[in-house]
Amino acid sequence: MYALGTEETMPDASLFADTVPDVKEAGDYVIWYCAMDRDRFPLSSPAFVHARLIPRPAPETADLVLPGQILTVSPEAFEGVPAKIVYVPDGCTDIGEGAFKDCRELQVIRLPENVELSDHVFDGCPSSLVLCGPSGGETEAWALANGFAILAEEAEEKEEAEIQP
Repeated sequence: MYALGTEETMPDASLFADTVPDVKEAGDYVIWYCAMDRDRFPLSSPAFVHARLIPRPAPETADLVLPGQILTVSPEAFEGVPAKIVYVPDGCTDIGEGAFKDCRELQVIRLPENVELSDHVFDGCPSSLVLCGPSGGETEAWALANGFAILAEEAEEKEEAEIQP
């Protein structure tokens, strides 16, 4: 069981959950963990670790959600926008030069698997910016080649339709 806090004071047992809770703001947190039985009775002594956590970008948590039908983000389209979390939908295939230039509050951006990113798309953004996208795709390769942290998403497995004779 896990609980999240910002101090080294153990939270109430009712705040523990089966997974590490999601965060809305990037920052330094204290993650408490403890083995508990079904009645939330501790089976071990609680312990904690310090961690830097970022929000997982999703349409419902993003400050800026690009429309689902967008294919291309024009150069300098969002220059200087004060968003912290940006969600770019899967249909987007190209993000132009400086599209997110000088977005000084940007913490994390979710990008589609095979979007083409211009060389200077994130100029002036924080060095702590994290790119999030499907593992093994162009986004991951671009992030690694350009010195950005990557939060790789596992690709969703698509069930094959059963063919009826």
